[in-house]
Amino acid sequence: MSYYMKFPALKGCYDLIAARDSLEEEVDSFWMTVLHEYFNVSLGFKITPQKRPDPKSGKRTDLLVQSWRIETSKFQTVMIHESKKREYETQSHQWRDAANQLLGYLTTIHATDTPANRAPPVLYGAVAIGRYVRFYSFTKGAPNLQDFNGKPDRQPWEILKDEKNIHEILTWLVNELS
Repeated sequence: MSYYMKFPALKGCYDLIAARDSLEEEVDSFWMTVLHEYFNVSLGFKITPQKRPDPKSGKRTDLLVQSWRIETSKFQTVMIHESKKREYETQSHQWRDAANQLLGYLTTIHATDTPANRAPPVLYGAVAIGRYVRFYSFTKGAPNLQDFNGKPDRQPWEILKDEKNIHEILTWLVNELS
């Protein structure tokens, strides 16, 4: 059974990522399209590219998922997605650097909490490098990301071969964050 890859446009995006000389923007484009399929506006979500978690900082996330909160009439950040180009797939230091970048963004979300716009105690994130993705959770005050992958060998998921597993994770996240 096919999940997000049932859409020819996503298969086309995957083919662009699979090309040896693919760029980060192709990875971003694939994931923005996939995330819109799951975290859609009818469920109260919006996805913003190149968003600053802290308006005072020049740093920007690749993709930021926010949920509309009726009780506060504001969007609340619930997930951040960080991408890198395919050429870095096998470079462990790139995975580590991207995870640290994600940790910095999630830490900033909690550090900029205000009583009027409180972040949830657990935030989620993903790091995608080329054709692979890892999922994480981050609890306020924790020193590190928690691997949320669910894979016994703690390896990243391949977005075509492991589509069912990724679909299950994304579906769980939508249900958890709605």
